[in-house]
Amino acid sequence: MGKHALIAVAISILLCASADGEVFGRSDGAMQAQQRPDIRSETLRTQADKNGSATATARPTNLRRYDTVDALARESNAIIIGRVDSKMSELLRPAEKLVVTDFQIVVQDTVKGVLARGQAIRVRTPGGRVDLGDGKSAEVTMPDFWKYPEVGKLYVLFLESRNDGSFVLRGGPQGLFEVTRAQTVKAQVRPEDKLMQNYNDKSLVSFLNEIRQSTK
Repeated sequence: MGKHALIAVAISILLCASADGEVFGRSDGAMQAQQRPDIRSETLRTQADKNGSATATARPTNLRRYDTVDALARESNAIIIGRVDSKMSELLRPAEKLVVTDFQIVVQDTVKGVLARGQAIRVRTPGGRVDLGDGKSAEVTMPDFWKYPEVGKLYVLFLESRNDGSFVLRGGPQGLFEVTRAQTVKAQVRPEDKLMQNYNDKSLVSFLNEIRQSTK
C-alpha cells in the first residue's frame, strides 16, 4: 500500500474450528482485500461443494471509532444523499474466503465531492449470501451492530473511493445514516456509540449544515 495507506477495517473469518480472514485496508482512498497467511486451506466454495452450504462469521477489527461527523466528513472522499436501488452478493475472488455485497445507490444530492444527481454508484460492504447453483450456497455474516443499507430507502452516505470507481462506507456502518419520512436522520450504530447519542433523530437540515461546516 502507498505511503498514505490507512487500515480501515480488518475482517477475521471463523469457519468450523479454524480461523482465517481477509484484511480490508485503504490505499489512496480505496478499500482493498489482502489475504492473511492461509490457515484455513479450503475456500467457501469448496466447503459448499462438500457440505451443500458454507457459513462463516466475519468480525471487524481496527475499525476507527467516530464520535462526531466532523472527522467522518473530512476523511470521506464523497458524501451524498442516495437511494438504494438494488444489491448483489458475490464471493470475493481469487481467494473466495469472503462474501461481499454491492449496493447500487442512485445519487439524490451531493454534499461533498463531484458525484452528479441521478448518477448510479456501487458501494461495497463485507458479508452476504451467494447462491452457487445446484442448491449450494455460501454465506458470511457480520455482527449484529453491522447494519446494511436497505433497498428502497434513502440514506446519507459517507464514502471513500476505490481505484475501480466503486466506493465503501467510511468507518463501516458509522458512515451510514438513514433519512426518515419525518426528514430526520437515523444512525446505524450501537445505542452506546457517540454517533447514535449525538445525531439520532436530528433533523436532516441541521445534520447536513453541520457536515457542510466541517468540509469548508
